[in-house]
Amino acid sequence: MSQTQAMQTLAQSVVLSKEAQTRMADELVAQVTEGNVDPIQAFVQVKALLETADQFLKNPEIVAAVQSAAEERGKMAVFAGAKVGVSYTTRYDYSMCGDSEYDALIKDERKPRRQNQGTSDVPQECP
Repeated sequence: MSQTQAMQTLAQSVVLSKEAQTRMADELVAQVTEGNVDPIQAFVQVKALLETADQFLKNPEIVAAVQSAAEERGKMAVFAGAKVGVSYTTRYDYSMCGDSEYDALIKDERKPRRQNQGTSDVPQECP
């Protein structure tokens, strides 16, 4: 298999089960270790695919479209054995409340961490 064919095989395999993902990764590793594919080229191309996929998955339009489609299917969608669910997270920001007691607590929590950062060669225990 040529370098181009090895990378095209990866790109063409859109729907991959966990087993197929493992096989595909093993095949790509074998192509590199057997000297059929330049390791730098394979690494850079796979890394580029990973970054492209990451950009796609984090795109707000894609996230909204997937959430909408999953909600239409009852908050859980299944495709090729993969489950896609919708969950919501609520984060509260109390910094704008002007609560001096809250502000003092937050500052006190962060203060020891700031003081210890980079000032000691002795390993510190995590709280």
